[in-house]
Amino acid sequence: MAMESADVSDISNSPAYQSLDELVASGKLTQPQAQLYRSKYAKLHEVVLKTYENEKNLLKKAKLLNQDLTAEKGKLEKTAAQAQEDSEAIAGLRAEMAKGENELSLREERELLLQQEVQDLAATRDELETEVSDNTRRLAAELQPQIDQLEAAVEEARGELNRHKAALKKLDAERAEAAQRAQQLRGAKTDVEVHRAQLVRVRVRVRP
Repeated sequence: MAMESADVSDISNSPAYQSLDELVASGKLTQPQAQLYRSKYAKLHEVVLKTYENEKNLLKKAKLLNQDLTAEKGKLEKTAAQAQEDSEAIAGLRAEMAKGENELSLREERELLLQQEVQDLAATRDELETEVSDNTRRLAAELQPQIDQLEAAVEEARGELNRHKAALKKLDAERAEAAQRAQQLRGAKTDVEVHRAQLVRVRVRVRP
């Protein structure tokens, strides 16, 4: 991008400055007037540079936030997968309990132990599900204000950039108009000089 070149802040040789110098040289503007326009143009140029820099920084922040969201999503998916594995393990244990119902007299103690283990696993599953749900809500609550703020800042920066582009466009139009007017004046001056030369020749011919 042109805005990222090494001499982007040097506007001393810009077309706008050159046009102002030409207008001063032709007497169409005074030096104070030209200096005022140079100052206004420099301020607009500086605002545009800052706007581009802010937009670039905001886009970097948005990229980092997206990376963080992806990482957190991966963690949540792993937690959910572990919870699913626990659920499957519980289902397997319950199947074993069903088979053990025919051996109540011999495996009563084993069944009680399995029931206790099932309850522990169910509690662990519930805790994991609660943790996943809490983490999801917390993450959404923490990131949403940042995302909203970032989107608002980007939108504001774009609006500011559009306003500065319009101002620069207007300044270029004024410069073009001034250059056209100067060209017209130079043409008129040439016509006057030609007419004056013709009058001199006529005067020389008519002298006694």
